[in-house]
Amino acid sequence: MSPFLDILVGSMKRIWLLAVAIMVLPWAGLRAESRPDSASSPPPSHAALRLTVHNYGLCFGNAQRTHGARFNLIDHGLERVDGLNLTFWKPRDNPDAVINGIAAGLIAPSANRINGVSFGGIAVVAQSSLRGVNAAGIAAVSEGDMGGLNVAGLAVVGGGKLSGLSVAGLAVVSEGRSVGINLAGLATVSQKGASGISVAGLAAVSDGDATGISIGGLAAVCQGRMRGIAIGGLAAVIEGTGAGLSLGGLASVSEGTSAGLALSGIATVFEGNHTGIAASGGLVICEKDLRGLSVGAIALPARIGQGSKHWSFPGIRARNLSGLTVHGMNIQARERASGISVSGIHLSADVISGLSVAPIVRAGDLKGIVAGAVNSIARRQSGIAVGLVNRASVLKGIQIGLLNYAGNNPRGLRLLPVINVHLK
Repeated sequence: MSPFLDILVGSMKRIWLLAVAIMVLPWAGLRAESRPDSASSPPPSHAALRLTVHNYGLCFGNAQRTHGARFNLIDHGLERVDGLNLTFWKPRDNPDAVINGIAAGLIAPSANRINGVSFGGIAVVAQSSLRGVNAAGIAAVSEGDMGGLNVAGLAVVGGGKLSGLSVAGLAVVSEGRSVGINLAGLATVSQKGASGISVAGLAAVSDGDATGISIGGLAAVCQGRMRGIAIGGLAAVIEGTGAGLSLGGLASVSEGTSAGLALSGIATVFEGNHTGIAASGGLVICEKDLRGLSVGAIALPARIGQGSKHWSFPGIRARNLSGLTVHGMNIQARERASGISVSGIHLSADVISGLSVAPIVRAGDLKGIVAGAVNSIARRQSGIAVGLVNRASVLKGIQIGLLNYAGNNPRGLRLLPVINVHLK
């Protein structure tokens, strides 16, 4: 890879570490707050003023069960509320609490399961599940599944599956799979894959397979298979197979087999096969086969192979090239270039088949038509070469140019002006 890509890989690692830090720190603090030491705390008192009939009605205090409206300073040992539960201070231990309806708290409503609508001045916390409409000044957190509409000033964190629409000023994090729409000012992180739309100011990261749209102001990273659109202001990085659109402001990188459209400002890189359109303002590198339309402008320094100390200046480079390949400076195929290949300066391949046009063309074998200032065929030319200087060790075809050399012609006919022919 090029020095630029080495730097890019290091940057992606730092982005991932930052995303993990974003995921762990807010959740760890909120979990500590929501799990007080039950061994040191006194048993709950359920003193309350109850205006109820069989727990139906209005309750003021720490009643265990209420069907209606319940107002309490600090929840401790709560079991169930169906209706409205309003608290004014941070809760204590409520491991079995279930709130169906509205859970509101000046500090942070907390229960084992919350279903309905929840509001917290600082946080909303659920141990098993949080479902419905949830809003918090700092964080909405569930250690289990989380679904519905989730809005938080700092972070939305789900320990299980995260589904629906989640919006946070800093981060939206799911330790399970994310399904739906996630919007965050800094990062969206899904540890078991994502389906839907993820948009983040810094990085949209999926640690598993991703389907849909991922947009990061700095980077879009998928560590599994990507099916859909990945857009990164700096880079779009797909570590598994990819199909769809990959767009990076500087680089688009795919480590597995990919298909579709890949665009970048500086470098488009594939470590596996790619079929479709690959375009870059700089270089396009494919470690295996590149099929379809490939377009680039400027050649940049890059290592010849992984772990190699040798460098070259490729524009478009692949093991095999097929389709339409166009670059402003340099095209290289380690094995075969087939179809139509056009380069502004240099074109080389072990075997060239089809139509190739470049000022300097070098090949082991030619099977087709080549046009350039200097055409050098190391082994066998089967076809037509047009240029100022044409050279072939073995000619079976026609050379047209100022000087034409065919190594298999009789002496006196090997080097000829204007035209040289050997058809047998």
